[in-house]
Amino acid sequence: MAAPFRTVPRILVLNRFFVLLVLLVIAIPTFAVALSRSGGVDPCDFQGDCVSSSIVYFRSNPDHTLYLGDAFSVPVSITAGSNTSSYSVSWSYDQSIFEKSGDTFTVVGNETGVFTISAAVAFSEAGNATESNSTLTTSQSVTVIPLEMTLKTRVVNMTDPDGNVFRNSDGTFYRNDSFCESWSATFQFAGQRTDIKINVTSVAPSLRVLNYSADPLGRTGRFCYVVETDAPYEPYNTTLVARALNSEGVSLGRKSSSQPFAVVHYDPQFTAYAYMEYGNSTAPTSLERP
Repeated sequence: MAAPFRTVPRILVLNRFFVLLVLLVIAIPTFAVALSRSGGVDPCDFQGDCVSSSIVYFRSNPDHTLYLGDAFSVPVSITAGSNTSSYSVSWSYDQSIFEKSGDTFTVVGNETGVFTISAAVAFSEAGNATESNSTLTTSQSVTVIPLEMTLKTRVVNMTDPDGNVFRNSDGTFYRNDSFCESWSATFQFAGQRTDIKINVTSVAPSLRVLNYSADPLGRTGRFCYVVETDAPYEPYNTTLVARALNSEGVSLGRKSSSQPFAVVHYDPQFTAYAYMEYGNSTAPTSLERP
């Protein structure tokens, strides 16, 4: 006679399933790992811990690229799960490029490119039966670019009250002649970066500076000179050196431009001559220069 079929009570099956489910819930947090961020989703673990970050620019270009000396912050938002007992934050970044104070970073290195700032948050969770740890990481990327300056210079003639030019027709100068050298300097985002000024200095052998003028940001200006009375008769170069400085005086870039000039011996030649009778002041005579 065959043994009768044994029926397992439904309540026993449900109890076993419940026990298995509880064991899985207890075991899973021990192996908790950060979920990878995909499509801008902030990482969370299975205990309800979550982290996220954003980036706030204090000094930057309009497209959020950065020059040397620019600054930004990476505030981190942390949500702790119900069983989290503590957490700590550690940062990962290129210390040769950035200087950190709290969650604020300043560009101090001369390298350019794309750099990542990461914050790793380590959570400690205490449960009824076990204690587990998990680490979640959030990151932000910034782009550092070089400040590339353009400097254009040109020689500007000076005249006396009668409109006569203090310069020879071949471009040379006599001692005690005068001229100016003007400049125009710019760089990418120069119109928006009013916190960056351009300081221009002059290297001008055998010349004495008569005056100097520039706009408040140093984008345009001029130096005016007089040739020294003891200047040797030879060719020279005037050189203007422009440096871009941020609000803290940090040099962000440098550019120079030179203009040639020559000092020649004064050797006047008469180009026309007519005999003047005594007392006749209207006879035609002329020189190359007044």
